[in-house]
Amino acid sequence: MDVHIVNASSLECSPQFIQQILDVSTAIFYDEEDNEEEPLERDNPANDINHWMDKIESQRGEIAFIKSPGDDKVAAFTFTFERPDEENCPALHIWIAGCLRQHRRLGYMTRLFRTLLDRARLAGYSRVTVNTYPNRFVHMPEFLKSQGFSVYRKVAPGAGESPMAEKWLFEHRFA
Repeated sequence: MDVHIVNASSLECSPQFIQQILDVSTAIFYDEEDNEEEPLERDNPANDINHWMDKIESQRGEIAFIKSPGDDKVAAFTFTFERPDEENCPALHIWIAGCLRQHRRLGYMTRLFRTLLDRARLAGYSRVTVNTYPNRFVHMPEFLKSQGFSVYRKVAPGAGESPMAEKWLFEHRFA
């Protein structure tokens, strides 16, 4: 399974192609049965092609993806970008990552995460961060731990927020 990379210097980096990946993200996070109890809000930057393009162009954004072997369409992806961490050092942040239901448990996300960690280390980042909502994405904390990430902060839901709003911040530090 090949990992493909799209960034600002890629020929594939067109709004039309990025929209295809955004459509996969929408299918994963907004249209799948997992989200029936408390659907995610559709009116947010994660659904806006202009926001995606801005992250690619101004924050060294990069999308890594794997295509489905049967139909050559995007099956899983990660979207990373550079941002300063709490220590004001450049860190690579995994903004969004997902895999279509029919391609889960086939090693796609493991392959994507190993690729992005290798690329981050080679690029000189000392840290990779990612946030998750453990009450919504119940398998993500264990997956992240299996990839060498550890929790560095837990953020409780605010007053009046659903327990689904609890957020865990993970990091992977390179020695």
